[in-house]
Amino acid sequence: MLAAGLHRADLVARRRGVREDLRAAVARGEISAQQSARFLARIEAALLAEQHTPPWVPGYR
Repeated sequence: MLAAGLHRADLVARRRGVREDLRAAVARGEISAQQSARFLARIEAALLAEQHTPPWVPGYR
């Protein structure tokens, strides 16, 4: 699972919030469980990429 590689607390919290939002959307019938799984996989991939991107430093090229 992609999320196993997340270790930054802010990204773990964002993933948790997204998961809860997607579960609620499925429960309301707004999206299917399959759509939810696809969305979560894409979001987890983006969070992993963000985790491994060095922070922007002013004045550094």
